[in-house]
Amino acid sequence: MDSRLDDPDDLDDPPDVAVGLTDEQATALRLPLLKHEAWLQSIGGVVLLGAVFVLGGPLLAVLAVVRALGGGEAEARAGVAFIQVIFGLFLTGFGALCLRGGLGLGRLDPKHRMLYTALMSLWALTCSPLTPLGIWGLYLLHSSAGATVLSPKYTQVIARTPQLRAKRSVINSIVIFLVLVALFDTLAAEL
Repeated sequence: MDSRLDDPDDLDDPPDVAVGLTDEQATALRLPLLKHEAWLQSIGGVVLLGAVFVLGGPLLAVLAVVRALGGGEAEARAGVAFIQVIFGLFLTGFGALCLRGGLGLGRLDPKHRMLYTALMSLWALTCSPLTPLGIWGLYLLHSSAGATVLSPKYTQVIARTPQLRAKRSVINSIVIFLVLVALFDTLAAEL
């Protein structure tokens, strides 16, 4: 690892001064981290699926209001509708955070590390098929390679080496597929 990427006092320098690497040095720095990039981007893709709640939340809230306007006891309907509207707004906010987090991780954007950590921690605590993925995501984010890949200077290294692309391995694709199958199976069982 290049120690120039680890100096926290040197993060806001102009791009060419901050990186100070030749294209060959940038390539040599990035090559061993491509697998880590691919894993983080895969996790970002799964986080992006949570963005479906941006649409589901308002739909739940509207259905709750429509149900409250229907027949039955007005007080009971109003109480249930209020709770469902609040839950719908919560889901909308969660979906918006997933949208931002998924897009950010997909681009390896270093600006939202706290958001990524919060989403992975939430996954790790859900006791669902997302738990192992949340733990793995926390490891990816907070390992030394994750700290390097999600640093502002590494973003500049990526910009200097556009010929290099993070490619998902077969194991990466299989793990993500199995997690998605387990997640959808769990959701189908709940409905």
